[in-house]
Amino acid sequence: MGGIFQSLSIAQLWEGRLLAIFARLIAILSWRLLIRKPIKMQQTIKKFANHLRKRGSSEYTIYDYSRSIQKIFTDLGKNWLEVTSSEIEDLVFSRTCSIATKQKYLAQMRSFLNFCYAKGLHPLSWVSIFLPKVPKREATYLTEEQIHKLLAHPMDRMIKVAIRLMLSTGMRVAEAHSVTKEQLKNAEKVWELYQITILGKGRKLRSVFVPEWVRADCLAYAGANKEKIFEVPVWSLVIWVSKISKELWFHFSSHTLRHTFLTMLVKSKADLYRVQKLAGHSNIAITSRYLHTTDYDLSETASLVKNLAFS
Repeated sequence: MGGIFQSLSIAQLWEGRLLAIFARLIAILSWRLLIRKPIKMQQTIKKFANHLRKRGSSEYTIYDYSRSIQKIFTDLGKNWLEVTSSEIEDLVFSRTCSIATKQKYLAQMRSFLNFCYAKGLHPLSWVSIFLPKVPKREATYLTEEQIHKLLAHPMDRMIKVAIRLMLSTGMRVAEAHSVTKEQLKNAEKVWELYQITILGKGRKLRSVFVPEWVRADCLAYAGANKEKIFEVPVWSLVIWVSKISKELWFHFSSHTLRHTFLTMLVKSKADLYRVQKLAGHSNIAITSRYLHTTDYDLSETASLVKNLAFS
């Protein structure tokens, strides 16, 4: 009797091993077929874009990811399924941009390859791509003189309305782009500001306060026929701001406008916790980047001890 059970268990063991070997062979053959008849890169990027959309990413984030990933694979000039991690790293590090921008490109590639690897669409694991460490730095912002130059610069009315809206509320470009005429018309007045609720980063709702003159400017631009204030794609606003930056000969982006608003609040001695809530930051450490310390600030602080008497 024991011999029968023993022979059965050995047979089951061999059956299990054979099934495992068979499954492995199927996986190898499937992958070889994939290499022989590769999935189009464009189709995969579209699938990834839909994945980001389901996760709640803004349309600008999706556009930025798609553009960067496609550019990297195009610049490598070979079958995207045969690209190695070292080739991706070498290409990104050869670009003339800041270490923070290089990290962004590599992080985007890691995210894309993580998606592809999980779906069985690419052999390269995302963990194989090295991410450089970026030193913490203060957020860049426009000076008062630069703000005056920017607002006085001749530009299309649409982009001027968008710049004023971002500069006076601290909204991200995708958030400003999503504002509707209905929101502004029905906004609740709080002092001289109009309160609206927007869907911010991470699909979190937060209150934004629009100055009366900016609200009037937006509604006048929208007119009677538009539902949204800005009916162009969000990335076109980013490109317009970049173009104006080059014309003015000082560097800034649409996100610099947000940095400027938050910096001005902090410099006006606004409570950091309240600034965090207005900005929609998940962590107050992010908001502390706007505590710009200058030599003048330090000397002013040091001068507080001049009246103290030491015995």
